[in-house]
Amino acid sequence: MSGGKCKAVFDTGTSLLTGPTDIMTEVFSILDVNPMCDDYANLPTITYVFEGEEHFTLYPEDYIMKTESTNICKPAMMPLDVDPPRGPMFVLGDVFTRAFYTIFDRYVKSIFCSSHFVLPLLGTNFCIHPMI
Repeated sequence: MSGGKCKAVFDTGTSLLTGPTDIMTEVFSILDVNPMCDDYANLPTITYVFEGEEHFTLYPEDYIMKTESTNICKPAMMPLDVDPPRGPMFVLGDVFTRAFYTIFDRYVKSIFCSSHFVLPLLGTNFCIHPMI
């Protein structure tokens, strides 16, 4: 699934990844997660692309919830439809922010993300996303 543009919201108050129902239905179909975790090692990666150039890839261990007591697997995501003008959008909750270093800077109204820890003042490869 590519080519379309959507808004993204980084939300530390949301546990899951969310997106428009039509897209999430397709994601669930492609993933086809076996609740017994039999196919866990064969699940694909999910890559979010911001502004056409910044790529952030989630691996099954990032986006699959696996209960330890019952060994049940399910995607840590759900459909969520937000009407225009605010939507359509993806909400990147704790599943995303646990996988990447994420800094919310209210002073410059930006969000900095990186797959590894670097200091934004050094000008290294953080992506900058304007906050509304």
